[in-house]
Amino acid sequence: MGSEISNKTPGTDTGPAQRDRPVAVEYHDAPIAFAPRTEKSNIATLKDGLDLFGKLIFGFAGLCYVLGVVVVTLHLRQYGVNSLDLSQLHYVTAGVWVVLPIAFITIFAIFSMYVAAAQTEETQTNLSQFQRIYTALATIFTLFIGVRFFWSKMGVEFSWKSVVWIPLLGIVATLIIFAGAYSLKSVSRATPIRKVLPSLGTTVLGLVAFAAYVLFFAQYTYQSIPWATGGGRGSTVRLFLTPESMPYVKGLKVGLAASQTNTAVETDSIKLLLTTEKQFVIINQDGTAVSLPAEIVKGISYEK
Repeated sequence: MGSEISNKTPGTDTGPAQRDRPVAVEYHDAPIAFAPRTEKSNIATLKDGLDLFGKLIFGFAGLCYVLGVVVVTLHLRQYGVNSLDLSQLHYVTAGVWVVLPIAFITIFAIFSMYVAAAQTEETQTNLSQFQRIYTALATIFTLFIGVRFFWSKMGVEFSWKSVVWIPLLGIVATLIIFAGAYSLKSVSRATPIRKVLPSLGTTVLGLVAFAAYVLFFAQYTYQSIPWATGGGRGSTVRLFLTPESMPYVKGLKVGLAASQTNTAVETDSIKLLLTTEKQFVIINQDGTAVSLPAEIVKGISYEK
């Protein structure tokens, strides 16, 4: 009896009381305690994602508004007209047109690179030089057809300068800006100034190139976009004015129709530059922009 008691050591009791301890219950219950915490973390992640998406949309709208103000101001400055009475929506739409060519070609380029990267190494190796050139030309031709089709459906006048070369300048400028900004990420206070200057110069060069893109866009591309879709190309219209405005209209050298009625004064086909709640800005017979008060305009006949 004494030897049996001396052979037992503490913590090694395998009796019924020791085997019936609910040890396994503790392991099964442990994951349940983390379930509410995991659900809360997922909700927090979703909320952070929505907040980030909202900030990106707000930032994009702000960028479009600033670009639109610059483009519309540069466009109307050619006629000596200010754009203070235009709606904010028109500015945002004009800014979207500035960004749209860059975004369209960039997305197409990324898609093309993705398709090329999806090919196996064996497939890429088996391609001959002629097949590579053919694939590149086919891609460029597809891009050209897509741009031409999109531009024509939006009523934009196609030209190589306004639709091809100027957007390419914008893409190159954007790439230079991103390259310079990415290289500046590694700059710290301990970085020598001689290593900072190339990155800073690249960024400045990109900004200058993008400013040139915006200037050329306002002078050429923006004028090929219809006013109805946020562009700067005036509409060809006929205005119907009040009879009392006849001396005022003649003084502004606005072309009038050959036959007139006593109920309204009809203008000849003229170019309507812009409209606001207070005025109609048109191009008169001398090619000068003149303003007509909105209260004297009783009707508009749009021509194709």
